[in-house]
Amino acid sequence: MSKDDSFPALRAAGSIRQHLPRGLVPRASSVVVQFESVTDDPARNRELFMAENAEWIAEKEHPSEKIMLWAHNFHVASAAGWMGGYLRRHWAARYLSVGFLFDSGDFNAVTQGGGGVRVHHASSSHAADAFEKPFRATGLPRLIVDLRDPPPAVASELARPHSMWNIGAVFPTPRVTRTASRIQSPPRAGT
Repeated sequence: MSKDDSFPALRAAGSIRQHLPRGLVPRASSVVVQFESVTDDPARNRELFMAENAEWIAEKEHPSEKIMLWAHNFHVASAAGWMGGYLRRHWAARYLSVGFLFDSGDFNAVTQGGGGVRVHHASSSHAADAFEKPFRATGLPRLIVDLRDPPPAVASELARPHSMWNIGAVFPTPRVTRTASRIQSPPRAGT
């Protein structure tokens, strides 16, 4: 057995080095180190590394361009310790976090404890304290609402605790209680 046969990861790393453009080798090495570090503190490191990778992609691969990064609401939230918090610190008001709400309907997700198979789910929960309730009351099927500078009455309502769906790749998940201030509305650019 040759040395290369004993260490497939080393063989793969050598192959990657041969096929990557010279400038990407250091970045690929950093991603390997990130992957290994996630096992030490998965929650903190994962968010930090996602932010570092987004910053690198934006600044090295797409300098002077706008980018859109799609992730779960908690990941993009501007709160400390989340990817969005790191991105907010790095880009300040140039970072705009956009959250999504889901009131009821159909979606596909991995069933919790279901072995990783994506399946169809339907939800019609209308919790009395639902964050989605005032949006549902408009009767519109879809809304885009800028909550960065809400009127005082809206700000007061958003400050109260409300439950909301926490649907990510896995479902069912319990509704979680949050306030809009916990989601941390970003400041307007130029203020």
